Amino acid sequence: MVELECTVDKREALRMPGVYRLYALCEDISLGMELLEEVYNIPSGSRIVVYIGKEKDKCLEMDFCGHGYIVSSTKMDDHYRTIISIGGLLLILKHPVKHEIKDLFKLIEKYYVGIKRV
Repeated sequence: MVELECTVDKREALRMPGVYRLYALCEDISLGMELLEEVYNIPSGSRIVVYIGKEKDKCLEMDFCGHGYIVSSTKMDDHYRTIISIGGLLLILKHPVKHEIKDLFKLIEKYYVGIKRV
Protein backbone atom coordinates (compact mmCIF):
# COMPACT_ATOMS: atom_id res chain seq x y z
CA MET A 1 0.00 0.00 0.00
CA VAL A 2 1.13 3.52 -0.82
CA GLU A 3 -0.32 6.78 0.40
CA LEU A 4 1.22 9.88 -1.18
CA GLU A 5 0.69 13.52 -0.20
CA CYS A 6 0.93 15.63 -3.33
CA THR A 7 0.48 19.14 -4.68
CA VAL A 8 -1.21 19.52 -8.06
CA ASP A 9 1.06 21.86 -9.99
CA LYS A 10 -0.50 21.68 -13.46
CA ARG A 11 -3.65 20.59 -15.19
CA GLU A 12 -4.30 20.31 -18.92
CA ALA A 13 -7.27 19.47 -21.10
CA LEU A 14 -6.81 16.46 -23.38
CA ARG A 15 -8.13 16.03 -26.91
CA MET A 16 -10.97 13.84 -25.69
CA PRO A 17 -13.78 16.13 -24.49
CA GLY A 18 -14.29 16.11 -20.71
CA VAL A 19 -10.96 14.42 -19.96
CA TYR A 20 -8.05 16.21 -18.32
CA ARG A 21 -4.61 15.28 -17.04
CA LEU A 22 -3.28 16.55 -13.75
CA TYR A 23 0.37 16.66 -12.78
CA ALA A 24 1.38 16.53 -9.14
CA LEU A 25 4.55 16.42 -7.10
CA CYS A 26 4.69 14.01 -4.18
CA GLU A 27 8.11 14.60 -2.59
CA ASP A 28 10.49 12.66 -4.88
CA ILE A 29 7.68 11.07 -6.97
CA SER A 30 5.97 12.80 -9.86
CA LEU A 31 2.45 11.77 -10.75
CA GLY A 32 0.37 12.24 -13.88
CA MET A 33 -3.24 11.15 -13.92
CA GLU A 34 -6.09 11.31 -16.41
CA LEU A 35 -9.55 12.01 -14.97
CA LEU A 36 -13.06 12.80 -16.21
CA GLU A 37 -14.18 16.33 -15.30
CA GLU A 38 -17.72 15.13 -14.56
CA VAL A 39 -16.47 12.48 -12.14
CA TYR A 40 -13.79 14.34 -10.16
CA ASN A 41 -12.56 17.86 -10.82
CA ILE A 42 -9.30 18.90 -9.12
CA PRO A 43 -7.98 22.44 -9.70
CA SER A 44 -4.30 23.38 -9.91
CA GLY A 45 -2.73 24.18 -6.56
CA SER A 46 -4.82 21.60 -4.70
CA ARG A 47 -3.27 19.40 -2.02
CA ILE A 48 -4.30 15.77 -2.47
CA VAL A 49 -3.68 12.37 -0.94
CA VAL A 50 -3.36 9.48 -3.39
CA TYR A 51 -3.93 5.92 -2.16
CA ILE A 52 -2.77 2.91 -4.20
CA GLY A 53 -3.31 -0.48 -2.64
CA LYS A 54 -5.35 -3.66 -2.31
CA GLU A 55 -7.88 -2.48 0.31
CA LYS A 56 -11.22 -1.57 -1.28
CA ASP A 57 -12.61 -0.18 2.00
CA LYS A 58 -9.65 2.21 2.37
CA CYS A 59 -10.20 3.39 -1.20
CA LEU A 60 -13.92 3.97 -0.60
CA GLU A 61 -13.05 6.43 2.19
CA MET A 62 -11.57 8.74 -0.46
CA ASP A 63 -13.41 11.31 -2.64
CA PHE A 64 -12.58 9.29 -5.77
CA CYS A 65 -12.08 5.53 -5.91
CA GLY A 66 -11.38 3.33 -8.90
CA HIS A 67 -9.59 0.09 -9.61
CA GLY A 68 -7.00 -0.61 -12.22
CA TYR A 69 -4.09 -2.78 -13.22
CA ILE A 70 -0.35 -2.21 -13.45
CA VAL A 71 0.24 -2.34 -17.19
CA SER A 72 3.89 -1.25 -17.25
CA SER A 73 6.86 -0.72 -14.98
CA THR A 74 9.91 0.40 -16.90
CA LYS A 75 13.35 1.50 -15.76
CA MET A 76 14.43 4.65 -17.58
CA ASP A 77 17.94 5.89 -16.71
CA ASP A 78 17.77 6.93 -13.03
CA HIS A 79 14.04 6.37 -12.43
CA TYR A 80 11.15 3.95 -12.93
CA ARG A 81 7.91 4.74 -14.72
CA THR A 82 4.95 2.74 -13.43
CA ILE A 83 1.64 2.94 -15.29
CA ILE A 84 -1.74 1.92 -13.87
CA SER A 85 -4.74 1.74 -16.22
CA ILE A 86 -8.02 2.62 -14.52
CA GLY A 87 -10.62 1.67 -17.10
CA GLY A 88 -8.42 3.14 -19.84
CA LEU A 89 -7.50 6.30 -17.94
CA LEU A 90 -3.84 6.29 -16.95
CA LEU A 91 -2.02 7.04 -13.72
CA ILE A 92 1.72 7.44 -14.29
CA LEU A 93 4.22 7.43 -11.43
CA LYS A 94 7.85 8.41 -11.97
CA HIS A 95 10.04 7.53 -9.03
CA PRO A 96 13.77 7.18 -8.34
CA VAL A 97 15.35 3.75 -8.87
CA LYS A 98 16.25 3.52 -5.18
CA HIS A 99 12.71 4.33 -3.98
CA GLU A 100 10.99 1.45 -2.14
CA ILE A 101 7.77 1.98 -4.13
CA LYS A 102 9.21 -0.06 -7.02
CA ASP A 103 9.03 -3.22 -4.91
CA LEU A 104 5.39 -2.71 -3.88
CA PHE A 105 3.71 -3.20 -7.26
CA LYS A 106 3.41 -6.28 -9.46
CA LEU A 107 2.62 -6.27 -13.16
CA ILE A 108 -0.98 -7.14 -14.10
CA GLU A 109 -2.13 -7.05 -10.45
CA LYS A 110 -5.37 -5.27 -9.50
CA TYR A 111 -5.02 -2.17 -7.30
CA TYR A 112 -7.46 0.36 -5.94
CA VAL A 113 -6.65 4.02 -6.55
CA GLY A 114 -8.20 6.66 -4.33
CA ILE A 115 -7.82 10.44 -4.29
CA LYS A 116 -8.87 12.86 -1.58
CA ARG A 117 -8.36 16.61 -1.32
CA VAL A 118 -6.84 17.87 1.92
